[in-house]
This record gives sequence, C-alpha cells and structure tokens, in this order.
Amino acid sequence: MNIFCLDTSGPVLSAALQWDGGVVSLEVDAGGKHSGLLLSVMDNLLKTAGVKPIALDLAACMRGPGSWTGIRVGFAAVKGIAAAHGATAVSIPTLDCMALPFMDGEADGTRTVARKMVVPAIDSRRQQFYTAVYRGGERVTDYLDVQPDALVPMLRGGSEEVEIEEEILLTGPDADKLRGVLSGLLMEKHEKRLSVDPYFSRGQARNMLRFLAKGDRMKWDGELSVPLYIRKSDAEEKWQKL
Repeated sequence: MNIFCLDTSGPVLSAALQWDGGVVSLEVDAGGKHSGLLLSVMDNLLKTAGVKPIALDLAACMRGPGSWTGIRVGFAAVKGIAAAHGATAVSIPTLDCMALPFMDGEADGTRTVARKMVVPAIDSRRQQFYTAVYRGGERVTDYLDVQPDALVPMLRGGSEEVEIEEEILLTGPDADKLRGVLSGLLMEKHEKRLSVDPYFSRGQARNMLRFLAKGDRMKWDGELSVPLYIRKSDAEEKWQKL
C-alpha cells in the first residue's frame, strides 16, 4: 500500500511516504507557513520513491489539536489528494500520535507496557498547552487546553499519601517549554521524575505511519472526520465579543 502522511500541526512541516520499496521522509522548518512548501515537498518524495500520485492508496493528515491554520492546510491537502487521485483520506489525533511510540514495549514476544506516564505538549498560547496524559498504554484524560498548574495533580500520579513513582516523559514540539514551567510548580521529588524526549521538536510524519499500523489501540475512527481544535480561533472569539 502506498501511504502519504503529512504533519502540518506545528512549525515543522514533515511528510512521509511509504511504498513497497520502503519509507522516505522530509522535514522543513516552515515557521508555520506550510502552504507554500507543501507541494514541492510532496513532489520531492514521490519522485524519490518513483511513485506517481495516482498510485497513492491513502493520504493522512493530523486532526489536531495544533496550529489552527496548519490543521486546515493539512485537511485541504489530503482532501485534494483524495479528490484528484482516488486515495482514501484519514486524519489522526495529534496528541495520540505523539504518545504512541512511548506506550509499547516488547518482552519475550509479548507486548508489555512500560511504567511511564507520557505527556505530549503543544503551546496553545495564553500560557496554556494542548496536552493529555497517557498511562498504562492508554489515554487517561480528555484532550486538554490547560495551564501547567492544572496538570500538577495529574502528574503526581496519586495522592500525597500514595505516590506513583513512574517516569513522566514529556514529548511534542513544546515539551522543553512545558518542562521549564513545571520545574517551578512540582515538588522536588516529582520534578526528578520528569524527562524530555530528545527528539521532541521533530515532525511526526514518520510516526503517523506507525500510528496507522498500530492505531487500533487508540480507538480512532479511521476517517477524515473533522478538525479537532479544542479552542475557538482568535477570530471566532473576537467575533463573539462584537
């Protein structure tokens, strides 16, 4: 199956193409200006793989949360691919995709779940973050748009009397920023449990391929669906105040 994945949810534009010969991918620090680079990135990958657009079977974009404009660009792109070349279009929940690589382990041929809490982080401005908490291989909160102090009770993993000493791994494009804020909010014993994914700032296109292979664990609907914004855009909020 020929699969094209596109991540426009943050400042990095990343794309990946899987075909019978393997996988090729490309990342560009687009500063959020994805639309002017998207076609050339896609063309580069298709030519590298020797795959014609008409041969694409599936095109995937990020559903959100993330950049309001970036998510819309991704949806428009995969809709265009579907309409022009007959590919199936799907959208993948951004936070679930970011967390998935850290939720599975293999031991003696049997899947095991590491003792780790995974927290993706996307700066949503106004001193808030799009995030969710994953534990035991499952998402245990809703998709959130919260200030970091609201995360503190969740990251303790229990009450002050009953502590859960699992590692807290921050990932996603703004993991380092969230780490800096949490350092001033968590008690020292909890702060020591924090670590940051060393590849937090990379795009997620290659990981999207992994999600499509293992995404049944995340209970996603496997369709294009509609963008997941969580918060209204600045323009919508200003319009409501008029």
